[in-house]
Amino acid sequence: MNTSQASLESLFAGLHLADIHQTLIRNIISLRASQDLFDDLSDTPADWVVAQRCESGVKPHGYVSPATALYRPFEEADWFNAVEFPFKNWSASRFCDGTFGIWYGADTVGTSVHETVYHWRTRLLRDAGFEQLVLNGVRESITAERKIYGVRCDAALIDLRPQVTLFPSLVDMEHYHSTQPIG
Repeated sequence: MNTSQASLESLFAGLHLADIHQTLIRNIISLRASQDLFDDLSDTPADWVVAQRCESGVKPHGYVSPATALYRPFEEADWFNAVEFPFKNWSASRFCDGTFGIWYGADTVGTSVHETVYHWRTRLLRDAGFEQLVLNGVRESITAERKIYGVRCDAALIDLRPQVTLFPSLVDMEHYHSTQPIG
């Protein structure tokens, strides 16, 4: 047995599955108001409908989901695995290296907002160099619109919080080498 396997076994020792049946909060990027993505190509609404139909006709089957609030992370992971993106694994997070979809939810809106802001500030914006964005001596702001969804969760989940004292790498702010294999 290798060291990482032994570590994972001791991490999960004593933990139990929690049978969760409650509404969880899903915080996803969105538009505040719906926009027609093709209105800049033509002034004619009938042309927009044609463009929408063309787009729908060529989308891979997996990307026509009935509930994007639930399925978006899995669809995006499939897409970015198929298309080499300039920022390799840009969607990496604590429990995902960016090569597969992972669904993040929270039990409160406050936790969801806190985690989202933290992830954007310490990962996405920093990695893209936006934390130094200053124009004419004024620090620029970046606005991202998001929507909060209540999603019914019926699942068996593991709460890793009791193990943080023994495994501080579970909450390491910079390095996810211990948590990504768990995901």
